[in-house]
Amino acid sequence: MMGAARTTAIIINSAAFRLFIREKRKPMTFTPIQERAIRTLDKNILLNAGAGSGKTRVLVERYLHLLDMNLDWSLNSLVAVTFTQKAAAEMRERVRRALSERYEKSRHDEALSRRWANILTAMDSARIDTIHGLCASILRANAAEAGIDPEFVVLDEIEAAILLDNVIDDLLRTLARGDDDPSTSGILALFEAYDMRDVREILKAFAATSVILPALSDDVMDSWRAMWRREGMALIDGLREDTGFWKLAAWQDGIFPEGDKITDAWLDCHGLQKRLRECQDLEAAVECLMPISKINLQGGSPNAWGGRDALREAKAGLEIIRDHVKSLLEQIGEAPNETDEAAAQLIPVWHSLIMRMKAAYVAAKRARAALDFDDLEVYTRDLLVKYPHVRARYRNAEFQHVLVDEFQDTNAVQWEIVRALADIDAPGRVFVVGDPKQSIYAFRGADVSVFERVREQFKRLKHGEELNMPLSFRTHHPLVGGFNHFFHQLLVRDQSSVVKLWQVEFGEGMEAFRRDAPASYPPIEFLMLHRDQLPEGQRSVDDARLWEAQAIAERLREIVEIEHRPVYDREMEIVRPIRYGDIALLFQAMGNAPLYERALKAAGLPYVTIAGQGYYDRQEVWDVLNLLRALYHPGDNLSLAAALRSPMFGLSDEMLLDLRSLQDEVGNIATLWNALESAASEWADESVFTNAHERPLVQWAWATLHELRVLAGRVSIHELLRVAYERTGILAVLTGLPDGDRRRGNLEKLLTTAELSGKTTLSAFTHYLSDLTQGEVREGEAMLDAENAVTLMTVHKSKGLEFPLVVLVDASRTLSHNMDNSKVLFDPVVGLSCKVYSAGEKKYVDSYATRRTMNLRKERDEAERKRLLYVAATRAQDYLIISGQVRADRNSGVLTSDGWMKWLIDGYRLHDADHDGEEREYDWGKVLIKLPEAPADLDGREASIALDSWMIGGEVEPKAPPLMRRVMVERDAPARAMSVTQIADLGGALYGMPMNHRELFRQRWRRSILYATPGRIEFISDRAARAMGRKVGEIVHRVLQLRDPEADSTELKSLIDSFAWEEGFIDPAEREKLVNLVLLQLGNVAKSHVQNWIRSARRVYRELPFVFKTEKRMIHGVMDVLIERDNGEWAVIDYKTNQVRHYKPARSELEVHAKRYVLQVGVYAAAVDQLVGSEPRAYIHYIQHGETVEIAREVWKNALAGLESHIGDLMGGDEP
Repeated sequence: MMGAARTTAIIINSAAFRLFIREKRKPMTFTPIQERAIRTLDKNILLNAGAGSGKTRVLVERYLHLLDMNLDWSLNSLVAVTFTQKAAAEMRERVRRALSERYEKSRHDEALSRRWANILTAMDSARIDTIHGLCASILRANAAEAGIDPEFVVLDEIEAAILLDNVIDDLLRTLARGDDDPSTSGILALFEAYDMRDVREILKAFAATSVILPALSDDVMDSWRAMWRREGMALIDGLREDTGFWKLAAWQDGIFPEGDKITDAWLDCHGLQKRLRECQDLEAAVECLMPISKINLQGGSPNAWGGRDALREAKAGLEIIRDHVKSLLEQIGEAPNETDEAAAQLIPVWHSLIMRMKAAYVAAKRARAALDFDDLEVYTRDLLVKYPHVRARYRNAEFQHVLVDEFQDTNAVQWEIVRALADIDAPGRVFVVGDPKQSIYAFRGADVSVFERVREQFKRLKHGEELNMPLSFRTHHPLVGGFNHFFHQLLVRDQSSVVKLWQVEFGEGMEAFRRDAPASYPPIEFLMLHRDQLPEGQRSVDDARLWEAQAIAERLREIVEIEHRPVYDREMEIVRPIRYGDIALLFQAMGNAPLYERALKAAGLPYVTIAGQGYYDRQEVWDVLNLLRALYHPGDNLSLAAALRSPMFGLSDEMLLDLRSLQDEVGNIATLWNALESAASEWADESVFTNAHERPLVQWAWATLHELRVLAGRVSIHELLRVAYERTGILAVLTGLPDGDRRRGNLEKLLTTAELSGKTTLSAFTHYLSDLTQGEVREGEAMLDAENAVTLMTVHKSKGLEFPLVVLVDASRTLSHNMDNSKVLFDPVVGLSCKVYSAGEKKYVDSYATRRTMNLRKERDEAERKRLLYVAATRAQDYLIISGQVRADRNSGVLTSDGWMKWLIDGYRLHDADHDGEEREYDWGKVLIKLPEAPADLDGREASIALDSWMIGGEVEPKAPPLMRRVMVERDAPARAMSVTQIADLGGALYGMPMNHRELFRQRWRRSILYATPGRIEFISDRAARAMGRKVGEIVHRVLQLRDPEADSTELKSLIDSFAWEEGFIDPAEREKLVNLVLLQLGNVAKSHVQNWIRSARRVYRELPFVFKTEKRMIHGVMDVLIERDNGEWAVIDYKTNQVRHYKPARSELEVHAKRYVLQVGVYAAAVDQLVGSEPRAYIHYIQHGETVEIAREVWKNALAGLESHIGDLMGGDEP
C-alpha cells in the first residue's frame, strides 16, 4: 500500500465499526438457547445470562425479530430499557445497522422496502433509552394527570444538592423561630440531643434516597422487643436443625482424658443439644449458649491426648463450635434495654422531622418545575398505578413489548413501572435479561432481591418462562472449570437468613465455547505475600501493599517480556504473544491505586488509570484547583501560596516568606493577595526581598492573577481555565517535566471536565468535582496511548469489559462495615433507628435497632462483595492472577488471609501452600502458587527499581537531575504522535497555494509540533466577532455529526443556537447571524450529490475517531463520513467549510486548493484500507461551493510514501 512502509490502523471509540469488522469476518450464528430467547414470542421471558454469554446480541436480535414478525407494529411499539446511556447508544446503533441491511435486502418488495425505510427514518425517536429517559417522556406526555409542569427540568446531582441545602436551611430556621407551633417543640429537643451538623447531614441523607418511611407502630419499644425475640428464636431454631453443627458437637475420638481442660469443654458441647431444646424462650437460650461462646482454648496436656496433633485436632473442633455460637449470639445481640427506651422516644420526632423535610423538598422542586431522578421513577409509577386510562394508553396498545437489559440492577419501583407498561399475564409482552450474580450497584439503588422475586412470579405465570444462558464466549474451558469449582462453593443461599433474597446461588455453572486454552500455563495464579517476612519497621498494611505492587510489576514484566505468554485475540481470532495492553489490574476501591502506579512507573511499565480518586490527588490538578480557590477567595492565603509556589508561577520559598512578612498600613500582617499587589508596585522597597531578582516574576504573577480575578465569575470555569493555561504557559512547562505527557493530559482533562460541567461559580464547580469523586467509580488520570498500557480500574468500571489477563489486586483487603457513621439509619426490615448519647461513655451509642440495621447491612454487603468477586474474576479471557497478603494461623499453622483471598484459599484448598512455583492439579486444570521473597528494604528496593529504569547500562556515573540534564532525542521525536490537523498543516506546507502560504503552514506546523503552542484564547466578550467564520465551520461539523442536514429546520435552528451559545455568542444578533450562516451551509450539503451518496449507501459512519500507525508515527483524528456503497466500494468524505478565494471559484482552483489536504485524506484512506481490506475512494467536499474533488488513489498513496522525508525536511531549518 505504501511501498516498503509497514502500517497498522486501529479504529478507536467506535463500537459500531469494531462490531462491523468482527461480523464481516464471521457469519452470525446462535446457540439453541439464544435461538429460543430470540424467537419465542408467545412467552414472557426471564433470561438469566451468564458472564460473556452474548446477552446484548440476543436482546438486539429479539428486538429485530419482533419487528420482522409483526409487520403492523410501528418502531415505537417496542420499548427497550438499558442501564446506561452508553448502552442505549450502542443498542440503537446495532439496530440501525441491522435495519439498513433489511432495507437493502427488501428493495425488490416495494411495500416491505417502504416499511423498513419508514422505520429507519424513525430511528432517532426509537424508544431505546434508560429507565429515567423513558419515565421523563411518559411524564411529559401525561403531565396533567401527574400534576406537574410538562416543561419540567431534571435536576442533576449538583443542582439537587444545592436546592436541598437551601430547603434544609429554610426548614431549620423556621423550626428555630418556633412560631408558636406546638408540633415543633419536640423537634427542637433533637437540637439538644444532636449536633446541628449531624441533623443537617441526616436530613440530606434521607432526602437523597427514594425511601418512603412507613408509619410507626404505636409502641416503638414493644415492636423492637418483639423483633428481637422473633428473629432471635428463628436463629436458635436454625441452630437446633443444623445437623452438621451437632455432628461436630458430638465428636469423640477415643476416650477423653479425665480432668483435662479441653475435655471439660467437649463435655459441655456434648450436652448442649439437650439443654438447648429445653429452653422455652430466647433469654434462656442465650444463657445456655453463652458458656460455649467463651470456651478458652489455652491449656490441655499433649501427653494426656496422645500427642500434640491429637490435641490440636481437639482444639480445632472446639474453635469451630465456639466461633459459630459466638457469631450466632452476635447476630441476636443484646435485648432492648434502657438505651433503647431513650432511642424509642426520639424515633417519632425524627420521623416527623424527616417527613417535614421531604415535604418541603418536594414543594421546592414543584415551585421550580423540577424533578430529580428518584422523582422520575416514583411519579411515573404513581401515574401508571393511579390512572387506569393512562396505563391503558401504553399497555398492549402504544407499547406492545417491553425489553429490559441488566435487570439485576433494577429496583422495586422500576419493576412496578415495567409491570404497568407490560401485561405479564398476557403472552409475549415482556423480556427481561440479566444475571443476579453480577448485581454490584446497591450503592446506586439497585436491589438484587427484585430479580429473585420476579423469578418466583415468572414460575407462577401461565405464559412465563425462565431461560439460562451459561455458555461463555469469553473464557476457555480450563478457566471456566476453575470458576465453577470455586463459585459453586461461594455463591450459596442460606434459606434461614433474613437476607436470603439478597444472596444469589451460582446455579448450574458456566460452560465454555472455547475448549482449549491458548497455552499450557495454569489459567489461575496466586501471588501470596507473607507480611511477617518484611523487615522490622516495614510491616504496615501500606508497606505490604507497596511490596505487592512491586511484585506484580515484576511478575507482569516476566509474563510479557520473558515468557511471551500466548493469549487469544478475539478481534483477530488468532493466538499471539501477550502485550501490556492485554492486562488489567482490578481494584475493589481506588484509594491505594497510587502505590501500584508508583511501582509500575518505577519498573518502567506503561499504564493508564481509567478510574481512580488518584486523579484529583495529582499535584498538577491540585495546583490549578488552588489557583481557582485563590481567584474566587483572595483571602485564602494557603491556596494562593500553593498556586504561587507551583510551576504555574514558580515563586521561591524565600519570596513567599518575604511576602508573608509584609505589613499593611496599620502594621498588621497583610494577606498574601495584598502583599503580592504591594510587592508588584513600582514603589515597592526592593530591600525587603531576599531574592530581589524575582521581582519581575512577582510583577508578572500579580498582573496575571489580577487579569484572571477580573474574569472570575464573569466567564465559565472552563473559559477561566483556558485563559489561565495560556497566560501561565503551564501546559508547556509540564511537558518538560518527568512524566510530562501524563501531567499535561491531566490538566487537559480538567479543562474538559470544566467544559462539561458548564459551571461559572467556584462553589458549583467544586460541588461538581465533589460529586465526581464520590463512591467507588471515580475519575481516573487522563488517558494517553492506552493501546499497549496496563489498565488500572475498579471492578465496577470493568463491568462489561474483558481482558486476556486480569490481576485482582489487594485481594486480602477488608472493607469496614461501619463506614456509615450516621446517627439515624433506616432498613426495610428494622425500620427507622437512631443512636443516643451516653453521658457515662461520653459518646453516641448504638440502640438495638441500629445494631440490627448494621448487621443486616453487613450481611447484604458481604453478599454483594461475593458477587463483586464473581464480576472481577469473569473479566478474564485466558488468565487470572489473584494477589494479596497471607499469614499462618497461630493455632493450626495453616495458611489463611482476609477478604477475597480468604474465600479463595478456602475454595481452592491452599491452606498448606509453602513453596514458590508449586502447581496444584484439579480435574479442570492447574493453579500456580507464587510466594515471592520479601525484600530486605522496601524503600531501597523501590529506589533501585527506579534507578534501573533510568539506566541504559555500564557503570553508574553521577547524573544531573532530569530538568538539568541534556535531553538527547532524535530530531523528529516530537512528531511521533500527530493529529490530523497537524497533518493538514503539513500538507499545506508542502502543497499549499499560493506559494507564500506554504511558509505560514510550515511555521504553524513546527510550532504545534515542537512547542505545542495553543491558539490564542479569545475572551467571551469579543470572541464571536473575531471567530465567526471558523465557528461556522466547527458548528456545521457538529450538527452533521448529530443530525441529517435535511432535518426539520426548527429543530436544526434550536440545535445550532445551543451550540452558538456554548461557543460564546451571547449577543442575540451575532448568534442569529451565525445560525443563518450555518443553516445556509447545511442547505448546501442537503442539496449536494454527496448527500445523495449518503442516502443510498449501504452503511454510513459519521464522525469516526481513529488512530493510524506507521513504523514511526501515530496519527489520530476523526473522519467526517465513511460510507459503503451498494457495490461494496468504500468512500471517505472530508467536509471543508472554508471559502476558496471567491464565491464561485473555477473547478481548477478547487483542485489546486485541495492538494493541501492530500496527506490528510490519505491518512483517512490508508486507515480504512487496513481495516476493511479495500482501498476506498477519497473525496473533499467544499460545502460553501457545493463542489467535490476526488483525490486519486495514486496521489494520496504517493504522498504517504514520502511522509517520512517530508517530516525530516520540515523538522530541519531555523527555529520558528
